[in-house]
Amino acid sequence: MKKIINILLIILLATSFIGGVSSEIYAQKSKNEKNQNKKDKKKYKKAKKTPVILVDSVATQNVSDSDGGTPFGGSSVETIDNLSDKTLDLYDKYETLMNQNQFDKARETVKKIPKNLQSEKQKKELTILIIFDDINQEEAKEAARFGKDESMDPALKKTIKRLHREAKKNILKEQNDMARDILIQSIYLDRKNFVSKQLLDKCLDLPIGSYKVENIEAKYWKNSLISLRSGLPEESIKSLNVLKSFDQQNSEIFERLGSAYYIAGMVPEAVKAWETALFLEPENNDLKKFIENAKIQQEKDEAEVKAFLSKKKNKKANKYEGVEMQVLRVVNDLETATSYAQSVRENQPGVDVIVEEDDNGKYLVKIPKPK
Repeated sequence: MKKIINILLIILLATSFIGGVSSEIYAQKSKNEKNQNKKDKKKYKKAKKTPVILVDSVATQNVSDSDGGTPFGGSSVETIDNLSDKTLDLYDKYETLMNQNQFDKARETVKKIPKNLQSEKQKKELTILIIFDDINQEEAKEAARFGKDESMDPALKKTIKRLHREAKKNILKEQNDMARDILIQSIYLDRKNFVSKQLLDKCLDLPIGSYKVENIEAKYWKNSLISLRSGLPEESIKSLNVLKSFDQQNSEIFERLGSAYYIAGMVPEAVKAWETALFLEPENNDLKKFIENAKIQQEKDEAEVKAFLSKKKNKKANKYEGVEMQVLRVVNDLETATSYAQSVRENQPGVDVIVEEDDNGKYLVKIPKPK
């Protein structure tokens, strides 16, 4: 009997020991789980405070693990619709350089923008800018092989460079006909010009033999006059701006350009063009009169704009501020409202009628409530 009692006591003690160990293990496990839950709650609170970023219609959060490990609930992702300040600065710098015709610097700037953040326009322009660079490198190789042509007149060299800039600008704007004519004119002036031929071939798909080299100036001069007489001053301006690239010392080009601008209603531009023509031809008294009259017109136009902007609006509405009004009709557009208001005015002489827009874009026809 004693043996049985001893065995039972041993079993009871063993069970208590195991139970105690298990309790300690369970307690430790619970403690660890509680700590982990606290961490998760902190992360969740942080996630709630962090702006949501939409990436391909999937919501992610800019939350990093406190230990610097895998992000919790996503990561900060820059997209074409959610650009960083750094990328936006590159966008602005690129546009400035393109407007200044600094194509090499523009190419290197747009390359700094990751491909997935480039706009479709930038990608397209970059392809063309790379072609421009390839042509420049090929020109340098040609010069290394055969030597530079030092016989060209410096003034002509400047003109050719100017024509190349204008041609590239038109290629980037997809104004291919104008680019073609400018490049053909540059070849007319310099038959051996490597860059002009390469631009025609690689950018406009016009290899040697597919175009006729001729003096394009006569064509554009004639077109500028026809457009002006046909009441199309904008077309005339385009032709004259091309001619301006060909010859910057011809006062007649700038005189006609001023006339085209004036007819188009672009008075400040007209004055600038005429002043350039007068600088090139100081004794032209007609130009002096044109400029004098245009400046008077410019002052009148500016005065009209100022008067328009300073004109007080909604005088009647202000007159009845604080007065209880009766709404006669609510309509969706201004014309219907004013038409109805006019009929009320005619049918009720002496009654002031006002039309007012509400916060929802509706138009209210009102009269003062009878006292």
